[in-house]
Amino acid sequence: MRTTAVCLAQHIGRGFRFQWHLKNQRRIPSSGAAEVLAAKGIKVYDPKDILTPAFNRVVEFPPPPPVTEEELELNKRPCYVFHEYFSPPGGMTQAQHLTNSVVHPALPQRIVGRIRDNSEEEDSKIQEVILQSRLMDSHQELLPRIDDVVNRPGWNFPREWGSPVGRKNKQMTYKLLLLLDQLSPGSANKHLMANTKSQVSLEHSGQLIQMKYKAYALLIASKPLSPVAEEEEIHATEGEILPTIYPFSPFLHLQTTCEIQREQYDCLATSTLYPHTLFIHLNMPRPPHDDDNFCGLTLMQAFGHAAAYAKSSLKIASGDLETPLTLQVVHTTGRKFHFGVLQLNTLDLTGPRKNIFWSSPTETLFDVCNFKGAAANLEGYNPKIFSLLRHSMPNKASLVLSPALVPRAARQESITLH
Repeated sequence: MRTTAVCLAQHIGRGFRFQWHLKNQRRIPSSGAAEVLAAKGIKVYDPKDILTPAFNRVVEFPPPPPVTEEELELNKRPCYVFHEYFSPPGGMTQAQHLTNSVVHPALPQRIVGRIRDNSEEEDSKIQEVILQSRLMDSHQELLPRIDDVVNRPGWNFPREWGSPVGRKNKQMTYKLLLLLDQLSPGSANKHLMANTKSQVSLEHSGQLIQMKYKAYALLIASKPLSPVAEEEEIHATEGEILPTIYPFSPFLHLQTTCEIQREQYDCLATSTLYPHTLFIHLNMPRPPHDDDNFCGLTLMQAFGHAAAYAKSSLKIASGDLETPLTLQVVHTTGRKFHFGVLQLNTLDLTGPRKNIFWSSPTETLFDVCNFKGAAANLEGYNPKIFSLLRHSMPNKASLVLSPALVPRAARQESITLH
């Protein structure tokens, strides 16, 4: 048996209690300063006789207002919540029933008639923007894990570093807007609000629904977009029948909840500025949506933002709008683009009058964007997307927004393009 040295181990708790007891018995020695001052004729006072006691003020807040029976019933009422993560399984047909909208499979003629081809210099700048935003960004972070359940099920792929999809989409949209501002020197009064949020509650078939949507940016101006459809065409929608989704419900793939925020707000919170173009990003490395589902998401988010503006800023509680509200929308995954125009005619989601949505076919900005032989490679560039983006913008635009116009609940951020 090997002998070992005994370590001087001590019990920490016992040692702490001993030190506490020892220091507690110590007395503060007198420094003799009081005697020295008294010998010089200086009077010494006790601090308690000079200093006033601490001022402790008890703040009494007013009691909260009593909750009415109507609010109690509203809080108990189940609600269907739609947000940017909701994907309608029924695609555009389900989105039509949820928003009470008819769909035209082409953009309005006032946009299509102005489209022209880009010059070689413009196409060169656009391709440079794509390469800079997709490949030349030096930002690096750990990307989400890759799962290939079809080709390699159960395989644990190594984590990769790079620029996430959301950052790539933001960089590309922002640089395309900068390029538009440079190519259109006459557009000097438009505003661009980034990271917009809206929340609105509506009635649909006796059920309470709430739409909570976020978008990358919203282009606004001091004048609204003129309605695309005239009064006769709006009245003609009362006789149109939406495509059936029987036997499914419009609330397919949703569950009711009572834990929701009752506050309603839009990204502007003012009736002196009007929304023009909404930019939406679908930040998914491999979107599982087909074109019909992707277009349905565009309609849902465009309607959510337009309805929130109508209820919060224009103070329209329900029913038909006296002056229709027109909103343009650009939905992108970074590679695939979808352009649409929504004319909000009514907030009654089950009434005879319907909203109108002009939808263009989805377009692909490029086929391949990668490094090939240590050089940036871009294949299958489509110039039509920038032409649509340029001619769907309002004629007047500058990109400054006062923070006072931003609602506190929405927590917006504004950016300026020079």
